Amino acid sequence: MSKKSLDKAVAEAASATVEAEEVTSEATETQETKKLSRQDENWELVTFLNFTWTEATNIEGEDREYLLNKAEEVKLEVLRRRKLEMEQAEREEMMRQQQQAQQQAAAQQHQLNNPPHTWAGQQPQQTGPAPMQPPQQLSPQQQWQQQQQQAQQQQQQAQPAYPTPQ
Repeated sequence: MSKKSLDKAVAEAASATVEAEEVTSEATETQETKKLSRQDENWELVTFLNFTWTEATNIEGEDREYLLNKAEEVKLEVLRRRKLEMEQAEREEMMRQQQQAQQQAAAQQHQLNNPPHTWAGQQPQQTGPAPMQPPQQLSPQQQWQQQQQQAQQQQQQAQPAYPTPQ
């Protein structure tokens, strides 16, 4: 084995040792920070295993460790269920919003496809401003015809819709 490859192997081994020590150190710190006070332990026994405070205070030794582990399992299950319930509620809310958006889109499409009904001779109501139309240049003959049509319309409107008996 050459000196370079031997130096490389030594450096890799030293690096691996340092990494292993860091992982072990982190695990130890996690266990130490995870250690609960006696009062917190009692609270978990009371909350998750339904012990009375007095009962939780009197449990010692291996029984206490076993019951604390069980309390931790119950706590994790409660948290898992709560998370699932929240996710389900979020999905339901998203579905409700999607349905509402679809209903609004369908209503808008229906309005576009089905304008308001009008009675015979009645102009449909416009929902917005009337579109601007360029002024028309009418010939004198067209102007005379338009005046005649307007006069006829006025005359028809002035006549009663039903004949009056005489």
